[in-house]
Amino acid sequence: MLGQPFTFQRSPFGRIGGAVALLLLLTTGCHRSHYRERADRDAYRLVEEKAQSPHAELPDYSIEPDPRSRMFNPNDPDREPMPPDDPESHRLMQRVDSKKGCPHWDRDGYTPYVENPDWYAYLPLDEEGVLVLDSARAMHLALLHSREYQQQLENLYVSALRVSFERFRFDTQFFGGYEVDYRVDGPQRNPAVGSQSVLTAATFPNIQARRLFATGSEMVVGFANSLVWQFSGPTRHSVNTVIDLTLVQPLLRGAGRARVLEGLTQSERELLAEVRQLERFRRAFYVEIMTGRSAGPQGFLGTAGQAGGFIGLLQTQQQIRNQLDNLNALRSNYFRLLVSLEELLAMIPDQSESIVRQRLQVAQARSALLGAESRYLVSQTSFQLSLDSFKMTLGLPPELVVRLDDPMLEQFSLIDPAVRPIQDRVSDLQSEVGHVLLELLPQEDRPLVWSDETADRFAELARLLEEVELIRQQLMDGEDAQILRAQRDGLRLASKLKSGFRSARAEAEAAGETGVAAARAEDLELLRQVLARIEEEPRWFERLTGYTELRDALGGIDRARQQLARGLIDLRWMATSANSLIREFYQQNADAIDLLDEVPPEERPAAIADLEERLLVQRQRITDELEAILEEEPWLGELERWRIRAEEVELLVDDPAVSLRRWKRLFAQFVDSMIALPGRLNTLMDRLEEYQGRIETLLAVGDQLESDELAARFRRDVSPAIPQELVDLSEMVVSFSLMQARNRAETVELIEVDLHPAAALAIARDHRRDWMNRRAELVDRWRLIEFHADSLKGGLNVVFSGDIRNRTTNPFSLHSDTGQLRVGLQFDAPLTRLLERNTYRESLIAYQRERRSYYAFEDSVSRGLRDTLRSMQLGRENFEIRREAVRAADQQIELNDDIRRIQEATRMLAGPTAARDAVSALTDLLNSQNEFLSVWVTYEVLRRTLDLDLGTMELDSEGLWIDPGPIGPDQGQPGIRRGLLDEHWPGPHEGGLHAFGPHGPGPVQFTAEPEAVYEPIRITDQ
Repeated sequence: MLGQPFTFQRSPFGRIGGAVALLLLLTTGCHRSHYRERADRDAYRLVEEKAQSPHAELPDYSIEPDPRSRMFNPNDPDREPMPPDDPESHRLMQRVDSKKGCPHWDRDGYTPYVENPDWYAYLPLDEEGVLVLDSARAMHLALLHSREYQQQLENLYVSALRVSFERFRFDTQFFGGYEVDYRVDGPQRNPAVGSQSVLTAATFPNIQARRLFATGSEMVVGFANSLVWQFSGPTRHSVNTVIDLTLVQPLLRGAGRARVLEGLTQSERELLAEVRQLERFRRAFYVEIMTGRSAGPQGFLGTAGQAGGFIGLLQTQQQIRNQLDNLNALRSNYFRLLVSLEELLAMIPDQSESIVRQRLQVAQARSALLGAESRYLVSQTSFQLSLDSFKMTLGLPPELVVRLDDPMLEQFSLIDPAVRPIQDRVSDLQSEVGHVLLELLPQEDRPLVWSDETADRFAELARLLEEVELIRQQLMDGEDAQILRAQRDGLRLASKLKSGFRSARAEAEAAGETGVAAARAEDLELLRQVLARIEEEPRWFERLTGYTELRDALGGIDRARQQLARGLIDLRWMATSANSLIREFYQQNADAIDLLDEVPPEERPAAIADLEERLLVQRQRITDELEAILEEEPWLGELERWRIRAEEVELLVDDPAVSLRRWKRLFAQFVDSMIALPGRLNTLMDRLEEYQGRIETLLAVGDQLESDELAARFRRDVSPAIPQELVDLSEMVVSFSLMQARNRAETVELIEVDLHPAAALAIARDHRRDWMNRRAELVDRWRLIEFHADSLKGGLNVVFSGDIRNRTTNPFSLHSDTGQLRVGLQFDAPLTRLLERNTYRESLIAYQRERRSYYAFEDSVSRGLRDTLRSMQLGRENFEIRREAVRAADQQIELNDDIRRIQEATRMLAGPTAARDAVSALTDLLNSQNEFLSVWVTYEVLRRTLDLDLGTMELDSEGLWIDPGPIGPDQGQPGIRRGLLDEHWPGPHEGGLHAFGPHGPGPVQFTAEPEAVYEPIRITDQ
């Protein structure tokens, strides 16, 4: 208490000894780990505090990498061993400028590793050492190893440290130090005093406690102590102790909470913004890994049609598969033309231009094949380059062997991946058989002569034909047979067809159209019967194998009868018909058919009548067998009404009735293909078995035949029959693949997104974290006006200070008699404020700039949302067009095959554009498949982008996107009313964009609309 003495007796040497001991303790300080751990506790506590916001949730936040991460540090972070150094640079640490360097650089040891040496052991590699990636694993690895993601975590940590400092400024802060000084003066240094030996121990500069208050006042409490010992002459000592107090309260400049708390307020707001930014970054990081759109603030989608990131790699991989399918088809086409050329050369036709024309066809096919092979190799190389880049995006080394395996785009494998090896083997088999046949085919300068080499070629040909049985087994046998996989695709088509029937019936009943409703009910019943049969007997098609063969043969018989009725007597097309029953009829009646050309005109009616009688007998037999099948399975006959002509469904209109007709036609084709394939394969195997018997016969008697006879039997019994059978096999596989492609193309759907841009903007304004931060930044600029305006004021401070000293040699003998109190005012007139004036004016301009930047940000968000929604609208329209393009390309291939079969049946040479037509059809199919895929991929990328840009994206605990599903009127959101290319798209909403209010989101009222209605596109000449 002031006025009363305070004493504490202690030996002077004890005091100095204690002071020196305390000094030694304080100079060493705490261990490094203490400060690091304290910083972690403060930063994590602050982040957790800010993460309580609804839009700033950070589960399990930490900047310490997982031990499985490549970034994990297994060493003591406070005593890091020296990493690998450049040898020449390292010598400069040992000696620099001829001076010896620090000898303790190696005190913590050395490490040969920069990355975690054990991270590779945690990679989920398969038994072959390959990293198999799907979307979930790619995201998991990115979160583990991405340097960019780790840097974002650390940015938040650094921001939290800034907050800890600003909070510390308002805590009581202690400062202190001690100084010991021993001085010896010579006698002439100060003659009046003489020699001196003085030991001084004092606080340096003093011991203080400081405290800053929110009002701007600052209080400083100090303790200063000085002990001096004089050792020259009689030992003397003196002690001086002062305890002082200063309190300064600004009243004008520097006063007020707006000024004083600015640093703390700004750092706290920045920390909250950083937490929000990290939450947005986590979602944007998912989008970046999946789509290639940058997670930064200026991200972009990339080129239209080709995504980036993981989805882009899947897209490229699927496009390469499509290229491989195209390449196999081009090889088969080239082989067929090449065999035809060799046969033509062997026969030496009457028209020499036929050979030239066929050579041109082969050259065109070969040119297309070589171009496709080159593009395929380039695509593979480009894919590997993109894959290496993606590995580095994940934080993985590019030399890591990676394989993509994700079902995301499996639906766009319009040709089942399991069919590709079969196609490859058929293509290779055609090539190998063709090579053997070309070696055996007699030439003018190389007759066919029996030898050991000839026998080896025939034996090799027989062995190659045995492989067809393995192909048949892959298509037909086992639980995972291709025909059963195709059946699953057909059932998905049936599910879509069922939904279409139900919707059409409901709409017809609502409109009072009883006839349409009854027709749809009949369709539903027929579909139920078919599906019930498939469910009861999964391999139902085996029992009905002959149905399509009989039905098509009936059509062939009727065609032949119509020809004869019109006086057309050339029925040799039956010899090469795709229908085995028609070919069998020709073989049994070849004499009667060939006789039509030979008999005199007056005898021809009798010959025609005889042949008509044979056709009627065959027709009756086929009809009886068909009726027996239909009696047991009547739904097969009812399905006839679904076998609609192609031109009835090739309409580019958005009409549910047309879609239903198309789906019915496709389902009928599916049923027909499932029934026909087993029979065609069995017939093919029977024929190949017959050819193998012929080859064995030649092997047995070949050495007894003359060259001419051997060549004649080879041409008659082996060539060109075997190549044609392999062409039929290839066509079966292609037809099978096209059936799958048609069904899969029809079942691929887009998830509906129909959102009015005004509603999208309102959602984004309420949920986007970066928009919240931009509003906060605008207010931060606004606050700085007040902050800098404070500097224009004059200075007026109230100062209160005082101190108390000791009055004896005891440093703690303090008494009020030695104290002092002072109270005063300090005034600084605002005369020189040029720098402050300029700073204030700049803050006004900065705020205006920030205002413009803010509403420009709003505009950019609005435009981005409109662009995204417009692109999605376009994608929905274009998706159906590209689906139709796939159908058209598929039909081109079928028509080309039909033309070729007709030409072969009539023994006509291929037309001058046959090769180009085939190549064009295959190229169109490739392009349409890729474009169909690209539209879907772009749409899916936009869906993820929209969810991010709306601020509504949610991730699960593994960092994977939670798909929100459809968005539109059915989900309570207003859709778009106007046409896609309307100049006012989508037009002002009834409430206007300003209905949301000037200060952020308010209640939004949209007129309810049952369904989005689009006006037709209008094109003008302006």
